Amino acid sequence: MASTTVTGAIGTITAKALTASLTGTASKIYDGTTTATLTAGNLDLAGVLGTEAVSLTPVTAGTYDTKTVGTGKVVTVTGLTLTGTDAANYTLASTTITGTIGTITAKALTASLTGTASKVYDGTGGATLAAGNYSLAGVIGTDNVTLTPLTAGTYDTKTVGTGKTVTVTGLTLTGTDAANYTLASSTITGTIGTITAKALIASLTGTASKIYDGTTTATLTTGNFGLTGVLGTEAVSLTPVTAGTYDTKT
Repeated sequence: MASTTVTGAIGTITAKALTASLTGTASKIYDGTTTATLTAGNLDLAGVLGTEAVSLTPVTAGTYDTKTVGTGKVVTVTGLTLTGTDAANYTLASTTITGTIGTITAKALTASLTGTASKVYDGTGGATLAAGNYSLAGVIGTDNVTLTPLTAGTYDTKTVGTGKTVTVTGLTLTGTDAANYTLASSTITGTIGTITAKALIASLTGTASKIYDGTTTATLTTGNFGLTGVLGTEAVSLTPVTAGTYDTKT
């Protein structure tokens, strides 16, 4: 009787296509590049049958669509492959995948005061600053970002001195790349202040008179002295002097 079972090498089993995707969040602080750092948790693989041993070969790097700060940025990963004892039974629908999982946050810059902010005493705590009094650390490469110029600050006290603390508030960034940065603090201080003494002018007024006594000694009173340049009602006067000298004794 002829066999009821027949065989022939006519069979073909093709690999099952799996779909890789990106999930979660790939975030970094702005560094001027489009490089994205990924973890195993950012990769997902759909379509594996049961408990078969197949997974994506680990990939740690991808590419953001742009280098600039933002959320929901498109991240692209290329060159994906499968690994595992059952990997030969599968293929990837695409070895390149994209996903809107990217976040780039602004890089913090540190502003500081440098040089000297000096003035002649004027009775106020106002400090005048120039562009050269500011420094900005942390800018990447040739990125276009600077401090918005501020010309006014505040001394710790209004009095004469050196190494005085100057405070500037309300600092902001400007430039075409400014959106990729933030200031660690918009208020900064520095011991760059110098206030020098204000020059006053003393003068003689009224009359200094005496009966001839054969000497050039002149007797003066407080009313014989004038002092100009004192600010407002500030308490400053000439130390009393009661004697002067005539040009001749006659």
